[in-house]
Amino acid sequence: MIPDQELADIVDTSDLFPWTAEAYVKLAYPSQAWNKLDLGCVYSNNPKAFYVSDYIHSVPLKGLTPGREYVYSPSGSTRTFTFTMPRAPGSWDENNPMKIALWADVGQTDVSFAVMKEVLAWKPEAALLVGDLCYADGWAPLWDRFGKMMEPLMSSVGHLTVIGNHEISQGATQAVDWLNRYHTPWRASNSTTPFQYTYEMGLMYVIGL
Repeated sequence: MIPDQELADIVDTSDLFPWTAEAYVKLAYPSQAWNKLDLGCVYSNNPKAFYVSDYIHSVPLKGLTPGREYVYSPSGSTRTFTFTMPRAPGSWDENNPMKIALWADVGQTDVSFAVMKEVLAWKPEAALLVGDLCYADGWAPLWDRFGKMMEPLMSSVGHLTVIGNHEISQGATQAVDWLNRYHTPWRASNSTTPFQYTYEMGLMYVIGL
């Protein structure tokens, strides 16, 4: 479960909007954030049970060389995949500008799949998914289906993600599915939470909030 203060940092918009704005929310204390969820977050679509994926494999990779292509095969599978590390921080090639995919509110529709294939054809060095990935709204099986739909892109292009309101639902599922599937480089960037991180590649400095 997300700590009160971390949720409050997301819900409290008083530093971002004037008090007359519709989206203005100011909290007197962190635990008030839970009473504000209905304004921007959603209830679980599966209130009778909590689903757990059979297998979620996570492997930390260290010492990878920027710009180098790697071939890998998941344990227990005969399939192989390739990905290329983004260029080194601070590097620039005027003959080969850096190409990054930026995508939000992805969903799981025919349009989502078509956009995914289009992004893959662009051959970006990395992709940023900035909230509302699969619209599971607390129904965990949709995360597995989303992963299968996005496999061609996510298996070959490095991704960084942040949460949106559809990743947080009331009950016992606050961002749990996202946290277990899409890890962030928060420790490497000296952050104290997976919900906030930084990452540098080429001339780009990414701040995830």
